[in-house]
Amino acid sequence: MTDPSGGSADLADARFGDLWRTIEELKRQVRERDELLAEYRRALDRHLGTAVFYKIVTAKEKVDRSIAILNTLYHVNGGYTSALSGPYRALWLRDTLYCAIAREYVGDFESIKKTYGLTFDIFHKSGDKISSCIDDPPTAKTDFLHARYNPHTLQEFPEEWGHNQLDIFGLFLYKLGDLRQKGIVVYRDYKDLKLAQDLVWYLFSLDWDKAPDFGVWEEGPEVHASSVGAVLAGLRAAREHIPEIRVPSRFLAAGREALGRLLPRENQSRPYDLAQLSLLWPFRVVSPEQRGQILSNIETHLVRERGVVRYPGDRYYNSDPNRPDGNEAAWPMGFSWLSIVYTKIAEEDLAAGRRMDVIASFKKAHHYIKRTEAAMTDDGAIPELYVGGKPNPNTPLAWAQAMYIVAVQALENLKLSLERAEMGSVAAEMERDTN
Repeated sequence: MTDPSGGSADLADARFGDLWRTIEELKRQVRERDELLAEYRRALDRHLGTAVFYKIVTAKEKVDRSIAILNTLYHVNGGYTSALSGPYRALWLRDTLYCAIAREYVGDFESIKKTYGLTFDIFHKSGDKISSCIDDPPTAKTDFLHARYNPHTLQEFPEEWGHNQLDIFGLFLYKLGDLRQKGIVVYRDYKDLKLAQDLVWYLFSLDWDKAPDFGVWEEGPEVHASSVGAVLAGLRAAREHIPEIRVPSRFLAAGREALGRLLPRENQSRPYDLAQLSLLWPFRVVSPEQRGQILSNIETHLVRERGVVRYPGDRYYNSDPNRPDGNEAAWPMGFSWLSIVYTKIAEEDLAAGRRMDVIASFKKAHHYIKRTEAAMTDDGAIPELYVGGKPNPNTPLAWAQAMYIVAVQALENLKLSLERAEMGSVAAEMERDTN
């Protein structure tokens, strides 16, 4: 029963007053804590000279963020726009194929199949050109298979371009064989297989092992070690893993001989070149000694604060074209590429039981991932390059973003292997040392 004298109301008021005082005390404690934290941050800022915020970001979060950025360049047909600036709003076959490798590393196999289906469709559109080149080797630039296309219509661009880029076809054939070996079949029918076979004869008709092309950087023409190595890897993978495709053994012998003549140089005009990292990954067509020489040349002569120079004296976005040497633009993608290479070396060392070598290679791989991240924009985008300390407009660059995804995922896979080899604590220690 309710007390007619109002005793229950007084009790309720008393309880409310207690609750109110408790809330006010908690608010006071929160304000006090916030003031202490603010003072701590101000002291830290005074000590370091900048505002500092700490947030632990996991490898998955890093990859997810880069995939989200890569998705802004992805088309529903399976292709990728290389960047969202000016002439880069095009589908470069090389860039798109490297983006497909990133999808492979995160297990997005449906996307991979769409990308390879699209690439086959582009080549099918050029079927008559392929047949013509096999019968009569081309001479005009427009007669070669093109390197870039309209990402929506898949039509060739009409302007003259250095389209003869043999590494593209080497990469395409290499991944057909590599994926087949892994149980992933990306060709759809007999027509696709016949087209892949025609690409083998197309390369043969171009004298791929000794004829000049425009290479990875679309410059030249010269005979490029990176192009010869790419085709060699592609032909070898097709021969070893796709029995429906015929690759005469003399093609491989000619490629190995040509590559041996060129190395350690990239071509006649360049003693070393960032593109040579492709010989180490994904293609793996050099000896350990050649690999060591390539890495030494690149790390000694081409590594800069914000990225890796493509080659000495590179004039593309050079900060002083009148004095190109020493003023070359730096490509952050090169750091990711180096990280991947060192991760793959660590995998080899682990398989061979060379534990100390594993540690050295792991540290290098982790170091270069951190350098890539330091070159990212605030939202995680990776520019094509830095010139004068600033990124150029081609930001984000599709295959730079893809390389970073591969680098992070490859290192995470290595960590799992180290844990299975009871070296997980060593990996954690190495990461702390390189942070």
